[in-house]
Amino acid sequence: MDSAALDFPVDQYGTFLATRSKARQAREHLEGKIQGAGSGTVVIVDFDGVEAMTISFADEFLGKFYHRAKCGRPPDSRRAACRSQRRDP
Repeated sequence: MDSAALDFPVDQYGTFLATRSKARQAREHLEGKIQGAGSGTVVIVDFDGVEAMTISFADEFLGKFYHRAKCGRPPDSRRAACRSQRRDP
């Protein structure tokens, strides 16, 4: 059985992506779509059409999204990192 795909075109927020507030809006939109998707859904974050983004946008959108996906919880100012369950020998 093939996995469903969720395509998230980031250019819906513009071709030049800037500001943390715009990135937060985009990330929350993406997270909402993922919550509504079925288990095993492949997420495609599509940057086609985006010409540039600021570091603050990238950090707020990608950095926090990745952290939440990896750690299963939002980043927190008191604890910036999560620990992996895997232990290297």
